[in-house]
Formats: sequence, structure tokens, C-alpha cells
Amino acid sequence: MTNSIQLATWKRIAIRSVFGGLTFAVTLVIIGGLGIWYSRREKPQQPWNSNALKATFDTMEFTLGSSKDPNSYPVYFYYNVQNNTNKNYDFNPATFTLMAVLTDGNVLSKDFGHYQSGAPVLDGPAFIPPGGTARIDLKVSYFYPDEFTQADKSDAKQIIPHLGRRVKELNGFVAFDNQNHYRIDLSKGWKDSDFEGKETKPTSQTSGH
Repeated sequence: MTNSIQLATWKRIAIRSVFGGLTFAVTLVIIGGLGIWYSRREKPQQPWNSNALKATFDTMEFTLGSSKDPNSYPVYFYYNVQNNTNKNYDFNPATFTLMAVLTDGNVLSKDFGHYQSGAPVLDGPAFIPPGGTARIDLKVSYFYPDEFTQADKSDAKQIIPHLGRRVKELNGFVAFDNQNHYRIDLSKGWKDSDFEGKETKPTSQTSGH
């Protein structure tokens, strides 16, 4: 009788051990599954930081008689950018996505208006120190009108009205730094009077641009 009781007790212990092991195993599977789900779940998008770098419009220029591309003229939009962070900002144009803000609808666009020739180019210093301000420039090239003669292409009075029509399509630009998730708003700073020959600066191909 005693042996029967002892055997029954060991059976209960064994059954409890089996179920305890199964429960532990199932718990591990659930925890592991939750870990995989958590690591693969869609993470919320980090908002673009539009305060780290602040830009103000300075001036604009266009180049006459470019020997690099006789069919278009480059326009340079100059901005002063302040680094509001507490560390050096490495200025790497390769990390930026550039977009224009179109006047029509105030929407973002990869196209910078009619007659655009080639992709826009952003340039600046190697870095901007914390609290410092640096000059950057955005170059956008535009094709000459088909009816322009060679003399017209070297005449600022002929180009300025054409350029005025191009920039009226623009309400500024936006530079997205994909690496740091910074957004730099390059607002419109030019005026209609700039294209009456008063302020817009034509430069020669020897200006270094």
C-alpha cells in the first residue's frame, strides 16, 4: 500500500514537471514572438527638424556666356544658414533632397519650373560651427529661349525678362537632409523689381562659378 502511494506521488510530480516544462516553453515562444513582432513593427516617422538650420535669403546672380553649356545659363540663389545646434554641422550636399516650392498651389516639386536645364546643385562650406552662420548657394540652370541669337545670350537685358518669368513660378525651395532629418526652408527673397535691371547681378563666366 505504501509503495502504491509513493508511486502515485512520483507520478503527480512527474506530471507537474512535464506541464511546468511545457508552460515554460510556451511562455518562451510567446515572448520570442512578441520580441520579433516588436522589432518588425512599423515605427512612427521621425518628424523633420526645421529649427536646427535656419536660412535667410541674401541675393541672386546669373551667369552670362557660360562655356560649359552654351544652351543654358545658371542662376545662383545665395542664402545665409545659421546652425542652431550645439555641435558642428557637416555640410554634405550628397545627403540632401532638393525641392522647389511652386507658386501655383504652393506645392513641393522636383521640377524647378519651365526651361529647367539639368538638376539643381547645392554647395556650401565643409561644415558650419555651432551657433555659426555660413553662406550656401543653390544653382539652377535654365535653357535660353529658342529664338535667342548668340548676341541675345550675352545680353543681360534680354535674359532678365526671361529669368523673371522663371522665378515667378517659384515661391522658394526646401532642402531635406536625409541623414540628420533636418529640413532647411529656403524662402523666396527676390522681388519683381529685381528683374527690371536694378538688383539682379549678371556675372561673367570668369566669376568662379
